[in-house]
Amino acid sequence: MKKLKKQILLGLITTLTLSGSLLPVQAQRTSSKNQAFSYIGSIYQDLPPGIEYISGWVVGDQFNGREYSVTHIKKGYQQMLWFNTVVSRDKQGKATFKAIDTMNLPKINASQYLGGWDCGRNGKKDPEIVAIVKNENSEYLRNTSRAWRANRKSGKFEAISTSGIFCINQGWGV
Repeated sequence: MKKLKKQILLGLITTLTLSGSLLPVQAQRTSSKNQAFSYIGSIYQDLPPGIEYISGWVVGDQFNGREYSVTHIKKGYQQMLWFNTVVSRDKQGKATFKAIDTMNLPKINASQYLGGWDCGRNGKKDPEIVAIVKNENSEYLRNTSRAWRANRKSGKFEAISTSGIFCINQGWGV
């Protein structure tokens, strides 16, 4: 009985309402150094207070009847990726998202670039690849330090080999 009360209390404490446009979500601890909260299960149109938008992109075409996206955000000094599905759109077409997976990113320094929708492997574009690459004066950035797959089948971010990874340099030639 004591254990059940503790679980109920913990569940109530960890249920958060982060903003007017965000439905209640259960926060879960991750194993990062700073014990950042995971927002898996968050349903939102606008990001919660304290979360800063950096970038975002659609992950390929619809897969199994669903739209997927990745949002690159920052909370304090910690950069994160949220892997989302689109759960609905309002009359103006603005999406409501559900975060199905999240991950803390390693530090990205000024000489690096986080590529998403513009990356691939072995010469073939792959909308599920997300990579940290060295920003160089070249059309294709191939010096990759970390890479992940935003796997629409599993609904998870998965670490992948950096072998053969490239991202298109969006600033090249500009």
